[in-house]
This record gives sequence, C-alpha cells and structure tokens, in this order.
Amino acid sequence: MPLTDSVRQIAAVLGRLAPPYGPLELPPPVSLDEPLDDIAPGYAEFLRLADGATCGSTGDVRLWSAHSVRQTPWMADDLPGGDARWCAVADVLENPVFVERTTGEVWWFSDLNIVWYTDSELASFAKLADDVAGFIDYLVLGPGYVQHLSSGRDDPWLQALSSREVRQQGRVCCTDR
Repeated sequence: MPLTDSVRQIAAVLGRLAPPYGPLELPPPVSLDEPLDDIAPGYAEFLRLADGATCGSTGDVRLWSAHSVRQTPWMADDLPGGDARWCAVADVLENPVFVERTTGEVWWFSDLNIVWYTDSELASFAKLADDVAGFIDYLVLGPGYVQHLSSGRDDPWLQALSSREVRQQGRVCCTDR
C-alpha cells in the first residue's frame, strides 16, 4: 500500500479509538519549507504527511516527529555504520526502529522481551520491512500488531483496526488468529 494510504489508515484508526484512548488525530505534516535532508528519505516522506503518531492501545508503537528523530542519532552509535548509515525513526515498546538510509529498509530489535541496548551482539537486530510503508502496514495496521503487541480481542487498537469503517477504507487486520 502506498505511504499516503497507510497514513490515511492510521488517521482512521486514531479517529475510531474509543475513550479513554481516543479519538485522536494525527499531528499536522512537516512544512515543505523545513528541510528534512538529515532524516532518512522514506521517513522524511512520512513526515511530510504527519509529524509523528502514537499508535497501539497504550502507545506501543510511536512514529517519531522530525524533532524527536533529530534528537536521537546516538541510538545508532553501536550499529555498523552508525548514524551515517542508520536513522532512528520510531520505537516499539521503547525499542528503537531504524531506517537504513541508503536502502530504505526498516530494522528493529525483534526480541521485545529484552532491552535493546543490552543486545550488545545485535542478536535480535533484524529487518522488519522493505520500507516505511511496509513497516506501518505490517506492525501498526496489520498482522504484526496482532502477533507482537495486541493484548487480545479487548485491545482498543485492535478493535479500532477491526471497525467497519476502517475495513471499508481498504485495511483489514487479522483478528481471527
């Protein structure tokens, strides 16, 4: 799904969240006047659509604002190539998600039961998606949320994902697993 459609789907889910979790709205996009040359291109495209988002029933996935991305280059210090190669753009349960600047691939620390900075051998550092849209479609809007983050059928984010309106907009989350 194109990134613009993914962002529309996030907005729809945020708008469908039941109180006390929502409804919420996406922050406005980063202005075209603001240069984003220091941010990985795939994520810069996302920021032109929305300057971050907090997703999941309790903010389990946070897509960072341009300001937050610029504050965290140190997170890539222990990765091969450091900040020149990796751009931290989000977190999943407080474990960072990175975009490889040259390929646009999205990587994360897949073992969510450990704290990322204690994984000194990078044993759980793995490719999550081919691009930012794939990351959003899988982990925020799709089966990855169910697999890694959902607390079950009563999960507010899962309920918002499964709503009739979101389904009609073309996104269906796997709730029958």
